[in-house]
Order: sequence, then structure tokens, then C-alpha cells
Amino acid sequence: MHMKIKFYEAFEEEARMIKHFLPADWEGIFTDQTLQVSGDMIPPAPYISLRTQSQIPLDWSEKISGLLTRSQGFDHLVKYQKETGFKGRMGFLEEYCSRAVAEQAVWMMLALLRKAQEQIKHFATFNRDGLTGKECLSKSAAVLGAGKIGAELARLIKGMGMKVKAVDIIQRHPDLDYVSFENALAWANVMFICVPLTDKTRHIMNYENLKGMNKGAIIINIARGEVTPIKDLVRLLDEGILGGVGLDVYEDENKLGDLLRQPMDHRVGDPITDHRRGVLEFCSRSNVICTPHNAFNTEEALERKCQLTIKSFAHLKEQGKFLWEVPLK
Repeated sequence: MHMKIKFYEAFEEEARMIKHFLPADWEGIFTDQTLQVSGDMIPPAPYISLRTQSQIPLDWSEKISGLLTRSQGFDHLVKYQKETGFKGRMGFLEEYCSRAVAEQAVWMMLALLRKAQEQIKHFATFNRDGLTGKECLSKSAAVLGAGKIGAELARLIKGMGMKVKAVDIIQRHPDLDYVSFENALAWANVMFICVPLTDKTRHIMNYENLKGMNKGAIIINIARGEVTPIKDLVRLLDEGILGGVGLDVYEDENKLGDLLRQPMDHRVGDPITDHRRGVLEFCSRSNVICTPHNAFNTEEALERKCQLTIKSFAHLKEQGKFLWEVPLK
């Protein structure tokens, strides 16, 4: 089997690392663009590797043999299969970045508790007015979704002296104290979102559900943006219910990412420009931290990710299936 693979959304360091592990007799084509921005009208290779922001054309389902997402989440591939009946192989990377993502979530929490953005701004005048923060010791932290990332996160924040409870339909970890979603909301000072996107989790962190949280609670989402609708977060922040928000993921992220990568259009009243401006204004708040779906991106995790990507394609070549196949119901 000749391995010709088109890699979409491969940023500079990632493309360089994949090329390092790519066998000499394989053919790899690389772009940092999403599939929809690349302009490819027909599949440039029988095997496609992407991340979470690319939209696969529906008519490609009969023209490609395999899809591998270079992510632990695979809901976008499940959605594509349901829409098209795609019969090729679909794979994902089961584990490569749990520690990296968990550390980013902890960093976001600490930055919000200690008013990091305001501290940096105040350096110019070297005053401390309004900069009094909070310690995480003994604070209550709920982890919504205790899979690999959630469990690693729980272990980290327990080690920092936080009180931790988990919410999950499957109680995999005997060392975690599991509670209901409603009880977690009423109890938590910090809520970490680590759940996959499903019909049940979509928009679950909405205004009605969150309005009863502890005053000044913090929400950190490193899972899927559709779980935390921004318009509801804005209202919760404006009403003083939430004290801070950290986001690494966003609703309609594929469209938002493409939009933000384009030059700014300053036309007044243009819906696309207004949407972009609104998102940027939200992210510029002093009690909000937004990162570009980058929590996975450490040197260590990137090396593991690229090694596993090639290993999974090698397994497909030899065994006829990816190392970790997307489970379909």
C-alpha cells in the first residue's frame, strides 16, 4: 500500500516534527490551513489527516480511504460519518496531551485567581490597587468529565490542596468523589470542563444552569466550545455571578478560527466583522483568558503526537485499520 497523506492544520513545529518521523517511502503533503480554506476541491491524497477545525466536504466520502484526526477528541469525525455514511477507516490519537492540557487548565485558573492580566498592566505605574487575588488552597474544584484529561487535572489540583469532586456518567476512578452535575454547580468555586461534545453536553453550561453558582466562581473550558455558549458567559460575568472565564475552545471554532486568521475588515455593520469584534472584545476583558486551542501544545506532547500519528498510519498500512479507531454506535 502506497502511503500518500495530506496533513491539514499542521502548524510549523508540527509539520517539521511529522516530517522527521515520516518514513522515506511515504508521501506527505502539508499545509497549515484548514481544509475549507486550502481550496482543495478534490482529495489530494487517499488519506487525510486533520485536527478539529477542518470541515470535510460531503462529496469526499466516496473518494478517500481513511481519516485520522490528530486529536483526542473525535466528535467531528463521528458527525461526518453520520452525515455521509463514510465507509473508510477513521482514527484518532487516544492519548498524547493529557498532562499538557491539564497544566494549561491549572495555569488559566491561577492567572484568573491572581488577576494576572491586571497585574501586568499595573506594572507601568507600579501600584497594587485592585490587584488582591485569591489562593487556590482549600478552594472547591469540580471536574466535569473525568476521562484521561479530567483525571490528570484532578490529580494536579488535589496536589495543590484543592477540594475536588468529579462529574461523569462513568465512574472510572475509585480515588475520585463523584457527584451530580447540579451538586457540583452549587458547590464549586472553580469548574473545569473536560467533557466531549454530545447532545447532552452541548450548551450545558448555559445561563439557567450556572446562575446558581457561587458568586465569583471561575469556569475553565479546555474541551469543546459548544459546551459554554459565549453569550451566556457574557451575561454571567456582567451580573457578577462568574468571577472569571478561561477558554481554549470556542463554539463554531472552525468558522471562528478561519475568521480570526483573516486581515481585519473595519466596515461598520458587516455581520462577520461585528462577530469578530464581539469575540475579541469578550476576550479582552481583564477577567477572561482566551487561547487559540493551544492547550495540547508543549514540546513533549507535540513529539508524542507526531510519533503516534505516524505509528497509527503504519498500523493502518500493515493491519488495515488505525491503531485507535473511532468508535461508532
